[in-house]
Formats: sequence, structure tokens, C-alpha cells
Amino acid sequence: VGPEDFGFTPVATDGLRAQDAADSAAMISAVLLGKRHRVEAEQLVLVNAAAAYSLVRPDRPLAKLTEELAEGLAAGRAYGKLQA
Repeated sequence: VGPEDFGFTPVATDGLRAQDAADSAAMISAVLLGKRHRVEAEQLVLVNAAAAYSLVRPDRPLAKLTEELAEGLAAGRAYGKLQA
């Protein structure tokens, strides 16, 4: 399984380097809150979410799951789900 399976082209991982756990949490929170963030961080969040989602929806292609999750992320629903 690679980035292409999720609808992405491979990107460098340099933008994902965090200095510590707090920096990592801030990076992920920025994605979930719709704040300014690195595209690599958004793709990482979406890949992980789609992989998890595929466990309950194995009939759906990973790229389609990623697309659906990206729509929810753009609409601001992801952070709200974490708070529920």
C-alpha cells in the first residue's frame, strides 16, 4: 500500500519532522482545526484516518475513503468528532 492508493502522489517527509511531542500535537491539531498547516501533515492525517476507516468499510477503495474524509476535514467536522 502506497500514497497512490489513497489518491496522493509521494511527497518528501521533511515537512513532517517535529521537534517534540508538543510540536507533533500542534501540527495535527492545526490540520484538524483547519488552521494553516503543511500539506504533508494533512496527507498523513488523511492516510491514517482512511486506513482506520477501511477496517469498517473494506468494500470501499482507499482513495474514495480518503476523498470522503478530506471533505469532512475541509468542512471542520474532524475536530468536532474528537471532542464528542
